[in-house]
Amino acid sequence: MTLIKRKNKYIKIIKFKNDKSVEVKLIKSNKLPEDLLINHNHVFIHKGYKTVLTSDTVAESINPLDLNSQYPAEKFKTAIETKVVKDVFNTIKREKLDINKILLFVNIFISLILLYYIVMR
Repeated sequence: MTLIKRKNKYIKIIKFKNDKSVEVKLIKSNKLPEDLLINHNHVFIHKGYKTVLTSDTVAESINPLDLNSQYPAEKFKTAIETKVVKDVFNTIKREKLDINKILLFVNIFISLILLYYIVMR
């Protein structure tokens, strides 16, 4: 940006676009575009310039102090935690009868039979 001595005569417009790029313009306050609807509550000072945030999707300026979210942080954290727990339980699979378990049962069964014959003698 060029060095401008009279910053109060210019307005910095930061425009957020749909392709996730940002366009920054310095415009003289008496030459504002007519299609820009500026709410005086949305104007703030950034590095000495009156600054306005806009977007491609809305006609009015964006309020930088509006920190209200559509989705509360507590619900978001709860959703993340339940997803993590769900993923952990989905990875733990109860395996069906495999060869090791079959051999273990056979070994226990044979040991019980041998123990029975040893005790009965």
